[in-house]
Amino acid sequence: MRFGGHETFPIRRGWLHKGLQLLLEEPEKLLHEFAEDYLGVGRNMAKSIKHWMMATGLVVGPLRNKNVTTSEIEPTELATLVWTHDPLLLLPGTWWSLHLKLAAERTHAYSWMWFFNAFGLDRFDRSRCFHALTRHLEDSGDKRVPSERTLQRDIACLLSSYSRRIPEAHVDPEETNECPLRELGLMVHFRDSSTYVVDRGAKSIPVEVLGMSMAIAFGEGAAERKWMDVNISDAHTVANGPGRTLCLSADALAGMASDATKGSGIELVALAGGRAIRFENLSPLEWMQRYYDRMIADPSTAAVLSSVGRRQ
Repeated sequence: MRFGGHETFPIRRGWLHKGLQLLLEEPEKLLHEFAEDYLGVGRNMAKSIKHWMMATGLVVGPLRNKNVTTSEIEPTELATLVWTHDPLLLLPGTWWSLHLKLAAERTHAYSWMWFFNAFGLDRFDRSRCFHALTRHLEDSGDKRVPSERTLQRDIACLLSSYSRRIPEAHVDPEETNECPLRELGLMVHFRDSSTYVVDRGAKSIPVEVLGMSMAIAFGEGAAERKWMDVNISDAHTVANGPGRTLCLSADALAGMASDATKGSGIELVALAGGRAIRFENLSPLEWMQRYYDRMIADPSTAAVLSSVGRRQ
């Protein structure tokens, strides 16, 4: 597990597009000593872009290592899927899918994985979050606990990535390019009390993202089954499941499954002992492909994506 790497920068709008474009079209420039010149950002921001590409599962290989060659890195299937259908990363489902990758990433985003799967508090301040992570690492028995400074920076970056400030602050021109993950609506920051609150209520989440989350948590090892039933309690509490990574209460989770349209591959069913989510047993990438297919079939979304494609 690693910490830092983001150079204190949350993901900024446009960053992953720039990184993906070089990765897929001119990878030697992404690995260049002065990659920042090709990315159009500062040196530390270029390092951050590479970090986030690894943490969100868009690239395989030691992208930030010195002397790495193009033969040692390659785009993932997710990267190719995103670049094919949403190269500017405009669709909310794209950001939900990247969030799911972050929330399950033990190697490059351990603090993110810990926060969404193990922290558990819905109301807290930054100090409490930092001390909880520190205790978690000390209790794990790992002798390589990072420095306090590193963990403080990780927590600050994580909270800044997701939280919307209330009341809204006057925005510094240097900070207008905020992190798109804030638009997921997972957390708010009450500036007057320095309190962060996780929202576990209903959200505008594409049904395919719910399917992707179920596939990540429960689909492995069940390839022979076309449909799977998972009770609400398990979907709410299991690591990397939708209750944790999508920040949904049991009722919100049941409501989302209940509201899923016929033919979506998701439904709420009654089983002996309670309610369950029945979902089509697709891979996470198959769920994402289904999401993009639905977006392309929507005239309003298709028009936006088509105009983007013409500008590429």
